[in-house]
Amino acid sequence: MVTSNQYPHRLYVKSSGTSSLDENGDYVQASIDWAENSACREEVNVNRRNLTDGETASYNHIIYLPKDSVKMEYGTEVKVEDADGIRAEGRVLRFARGLFNCRIWL
Repeated sequence: MVTSNQYPHRLYVKSSGTSSLDENGDYVQASIDWAENSACREEVNVNRRNLTDGETASYNHIIYLPKDSVKMEYGTEVKVEDADGIRAEGRVLRFARGLFNCRIWL
């Protein structure tokens, strides 16, 4: 059972349509929407550790998700919100499915 204390924040994924041309031949920018994805818990990387998997990438946030969450691809734009507003926003650097949860590094 997932409790609100374990995952008090909400994860949103950025989705956008494709740009198109109007009747005058001018580009019309596609709308950008944020789709709610999952409950989560965001924590700031206070120790400034790096990811290490052959490559090194510095990350600012780690986001914990329920174990059955959908895999996030590298580069996916996400944001995390709580009742006070946006807590974190960025591109996925890594996704990992663990024994008890999933993690995303931004």
